[in-house]
Amino acid sequence: MATQPSRTLSQEGFGFRMDSLTWLHWATAALAAITGLVHVYVYTLNGTLPFLFAGIIFFAAILAMFLNIYRRLVYAIGIPFVAGQIAIWLLAGMPYFTIGVFDKAVQVVLLVVLGYLLYTGDSPVSSEQ
Repeated sequence: MATQPSRTLSQEGFGFRMDSLTWLHWATAALAAITGLVHVYVYTLNGTLPFLFAGIIFFAAILAMFLNIYRRLVYAIGIPFVAGQIAIWLLAGMPYFTIGVFDKAVQVVLLVVLGYLLYTGDSPVSSEQ
């Protein structure tokens, strides 16, 4: 039985690719959506545009991942972006402390997942071999 050779992300092109998404991609999207929603919520509380901007960036990254647009680049840019969110919150004196702690916990997990996806080349180990 002949099998087709596996294709790399650069060969897949753009377009919504449900078959290329693993449980880890969905977890990444969920984590990014949670922190994006937190940022939009905080924007509604204080009207500070950087919170809205950060929320929009999180949702744009989810869209880019679903559309299969340079996923590894999205992960590579996402790591310093998320780390910067944590640093800015700490340097700002940890405003909105309760929701901030929740959001930063989500972001730490997101950092780990993004690092893993970047390190493994967007190929989490699957049971299909």
